Amino acid sequence: EVVYATLDGSGAVNSIYVVNVLNPEKPGAVTDYGDYSSVTNLTDTAQIEQEGDAVTVDVGAGESFRYQGDLASKNLPWDVAVTYKLDGKAIDASELGGKSGLLEMEIATKRNDAVDATFFDNYLLQISLVFASDKSSNVATPDGQIALSGSNTQVTFTGMPGKDGTFSVSADVTDFEMDGASFAAVPFSMVIDSPDKDGLLSGFV
Repeated sequence: EVVYATLDGSGAVNSIYVVNVLNPEKPGAVTDYGDYSSVTNLTDTAQIEQEGDAVTVDVGAGESFRYQGDLASKNLPWDVAVTYKLDGKAIDASELGGKSGLLEMEIATKRNDAVDATFFDNYLLQISLVFASDKSSNVATPDGQIALSGSNTQVTFTGMPGKDGTFSVSADVTDFEMDGASFAAVPFSMVIDSPDKDGLLSGFV
């Protein structure tokens, strides 16, 4: 399953939905579970039965079945707050369209105490912003990485598991417009090669 959420310009959650993929070993009725306010078949026109937390559908053997469940809750493992300044003055996201000047954005993430801490403590948070080249210049950040993405400029921030984060970026903008920021949470893993103990010990023989 993959969880998707849409946030508004300030970081507040608008909606959360889950895309589930079922891969049964034999044909028949499959029952999945989730706290969904509604479900949608993304594979075909077959009916999906929903009773409480139980979602049941008939699936053929070896066939992949996808469905979407809209979550009743609007809680994510992270609380997100996005603030903006234009030429040093605070401005709401809804007022930024078409504006010009020095734009400063700050994204703050912290643990949402209303949600089990497992995801917050074990998942890496990747945040990406794309500034259109014809609408922005002099993109700068002390907290992330800047790279060219085609003719545009991409800024990427990384939030470590178990840590609150504050990330900022600035740019000179003209007739400002921008696609939404992208947040991706992925399991954190790090591969570290063990040292050659035999080689180290041989030096003491």
